[in-house]
Amino acid sequence: MHPALGLVIPLPLEAIALLGRGAARLRGEEPVFRSRARDGTELVSAISGVGCGNARSAARRLVESGGATALAVLGVSGGIAPGLGAGFLVVGDGVVEETGDACPPIRADGPCAEFALASLAAGGFAACRGGIVTAAHAVLSPESKRSLHERTGALAVDMESAGVGRVAAATGLPFFALRSICDPSGRGVPPDLPGFLGDDGRVRPGVLLRNLRTRPSLLVDLLRAGKDLAVALSSLRGGWGVLERQGLPSRLASGR
Repeated sequence: MHPALGLVIPLPLEAIALLGRGAARLRGEEPVFRSRARDGTELVSAISGVGCGNARSAARRLVESGGATALAVLGVSGGIAPGLGAGFLVVGDGVVEETGDACPPIRADGPCAEFALASLAAGGFAACRGGIVTAAHAVLSPESKRSLHERTGALAVDMESAGVGRVAAATGLPFFALRSICDPSGRGVPPDLPGFLGDDGRVRPGVLLRNLRTRPSLLVDLLRAGKDLAVALSSLRGGWGVLERQGLPSRLASGR
């Protein structure tokens, strides 16, 4: 099988940051976006939308229709460990699901995670390697983040990595996860902010305007969140660029 790295990217803004403006045409069940990494490896990518189920469906599509020989999930996430500021990169060495069920953790490709961390450090990025927890709902308050970190030992929380990891485990493919922190552990996120995004990861303008009319102070939260998101996306783009140049996609896709 021809080596190809499958990228599951939850949000359109993340896809544009990682793949360029051409990725903006990705929609739902349309054919996967094909491109080349800087090391020449074929990339097959899909925007999954928010949530573990959507990520699982996108990963299956990349394997079944895209011919992916390895799977990776890339995007922004919440920080739940102290000291990880906006733009801090987390290389996942494993993913756990916060579902209440006794699901075994999903292990990422260890040598590739180690290689990625060393490459990011050499490139001057603030990065660490550790666990990622996938939650069914957004984790917003500092108290909830601290509790989740204490229960799981994870560094970051998202809503998609476990879905991709389960498909990788079921198909015997290498798995890699890279997350950029967009809201640090000590900072709370207003509970109405996540509602501005649909399951496809796109802004719902009607909901946004309605909430701004009823709570104008929300604008301050939006500006702060937007600034942190910009930092996180810039770090994600730069970090992934380093990993492409250092040959991580080839290592993953070829199973080396």
